[in-house]
Amino acid sequence: MNDTDETKAEFLDELKELRRRIAELEKSESQCRQTEEALREAEAKYRSFFENAVEGIFQITPGGRILAANPAAAHILGYTSPEELIAGITDIRRIYVEPGIRDKLIHLLQTKGVVTGFEVQTLRKDGRAIWILANIRAVRDETGRIAGFVGMGVDITERQQALEKLRESEIRYRTLFEQSTDGVLIIDSQTAIAIEFNEAAPRQLGYSREEFKRLRIFDYEAKEKFEETRNHIEKVLREGRDDFETQHRTKDNKIRNVLVTVQAIKLSGRVFLHCIYHDITERRMIEEALRKERDKAQEYLDIAGAMVVVIDADQKVSLVNKKSCEILGYKEQEIIGKNWFSTFIPERVKDDVKAIFEKLMAGKIEPVEFFENPVLTRNGEERMIEWHNTVLRNDAGSITGTLSSGEDITERKKAEEVLKNYASKLKEANQLKDLFTDIMRHDLLNPLGVINIASEQLLQGTRDERIYNTLMMMKRNAEKLIDMVRSASMYAQLEGSEKLERSELDLNEIFKAVASNFKPQLEEKNMKLEYASKGGCCVMVNPMIDTVFSNLLSNAIKYSPAGKKIEVNITDEKEHCKIYVRDWGYGIKDEDKAKLFTRFQRVDKKGVKGTGLGLAIVKRIVELHEGRVWIEDNPEGGSVFCVEIPKA
Repeated sequence: MNDTDETKAEFLDELKELRRRIAELEKSESQCRQTEEALREAEAKYRSFFENAVEGIFQITPGGRILAANPAAAHILGYTSPEELIAGITDIRRIYVEPGIRDKLIHLLQTKGVVTGFEVQTLRKDGRAIWILANIRAVRDETGRIAGFVGMGVDITERQQALEKLRESEIRYRTLFEQSTDGVLIIDSQTAIAIEFNEAAPRQLGYSREEFKRLRIFDYEAKEKFEETRNHIEKVLREGRDDFETQHRTKDNKIRNVLVTVQAIKLSGRVFLHCIYHDITERRMIEEALRKERDKAQEYLDIAGAMVVVIDADQKVSLVNKKSCEILGYKEQEIIGKNWFSTFIPERVKDDVKAIFEKLMAGKIEPVEFFENPVLTRNGEERMIEWHNTVLRNDAGSITGTLSSGEDITERKKAEEVLKNYASKLKEANQLKDLFTDIMRHDLLNPLGVINIASEQLLQGTRDERIYNTLMMMKRNAEKLIDMVRSASMYAQLEGSEKLERSELDLNEIFKAVASNFKPQLEEKNMKLEYASKGGCCVMVNPMIDTVFSNLLSNAIKYSPAGKKIEVNITDEKEHCKIYVRDWGYGIKDEDKAKLFTRFQRVDKKGVKGTGLGLAIVKRIVELHEGRVWIEDNPEGGSVFCVEIPKA
């Protein structure tokens, strides 16, 4: 090969190399264009991610100045745009709530390079504190020094608040759990052993916490047998919950009454029993004591001879005693809960009686001491009851019902009606008696007085013995009738009197005046009157007291033999004056002494006649002076008539 061919061959090789190199350059240029396009696409994607991310993205200088931030970061901190955020925060340290927290964060970044899950409380633009969860990475230069920080953050304020509430709820529950006086337990439904319990649970039964950990329900259940308790657990697992009473046995073998509330719950996929043990032993003891007191009170009420009824504000009977059942003709269970007014009050008075009860319940009236109304018995009979009512009040003072005790006065009412009729007839009879008394005083005394005066005048002018004796008989009978009419009239007047007008008088002076009127009778029977009183005796009496002296002295003269004496004395006995009239007559038998003071009652007096009213008049006058009169025997024969008259 000549030089030309060699040169041509070299040229061709160089041309090929050039073409190759041109092809490589063309290929490299195409790759650059592709790289630039990829970079532009990546930058667009990053910018889109940066701008649209829900997390806040930021870049900060070591000095705390914000270089870049996305809209989410601005929104989290309360700014309208990243530009406002960057302009508004010149030093990041100003937004941290906790002093020194930035130094702590810088230290972590210097030592670790990256910090994730960092929770920090910051201030928004409006001053409100929020919580931010941040992931931050330190950016270093070619020398290894920190050139800045980039990071992402999200607002976890709501989560923090929810966690805070959860913590508070847990604290409250734990406090209630630990401080509850009831036993609170979480029991494994399979083993029947408590996996968790508060301090009250073992304390109620006298065990230590360590001892109680090993106990199953069956070990302290005292009421149910093993199979019964197991069936009870199965029932709760089926139905979800139960409330019941049972008995637990303590470590020292005592029995406690317990109210149990149990509910099935799920924990970690397993079913447990959430139990609350409420010790009601003391409550049961109190209830038993109250029951005994109630039974005792019911016994007392049943023994009572009066009706006892409690009517509540709803008009229904809540308590009734045995006597009420007897009168109404019902059993206790047939009365309790019934409307009192609809069932036991007659229709004709029901509305009136119910209206009074409603006013009592409203506090518009006070209960009267006694109130009468009829009740309706089972057989339709009406019984009249006299009620004594008392309102019942609760602790707040509100009226809750009435307590009524009632006496059956049906028979008494009938008797009162009979007495009323009798009183009416008696009043009519008294009016007739008063009319008769007036007739005796006026229509009989006037003619008798005329007969007596005429007899005296005729006696003075007659000489015929037969006519004289006839006139004397007429005069004596007229005088007797006048005495009888006067005595009957006085007794009637005294019987109708309840009290007498009184004034201070000397009994000695009254007796002396009376005694002077009896001189003719004493001289006629040759009798001597001895008056032993020496001083005065002043008392509050009615002038009618002279009738007492007159009748006693008259009787002593009439019923004593001629020639005997009569002794009268009046003594001052401090509280009263005592009068006695002593005779030496025929005496009076003991069985006859009381009779003499009864009207128209006389005893044999040796032919002496009388009306039988004298001593009855004496007794009535003495009684109206609140004194007394009686008869004693004269040891020497005869009688002593005694009278006591109070001074006041």
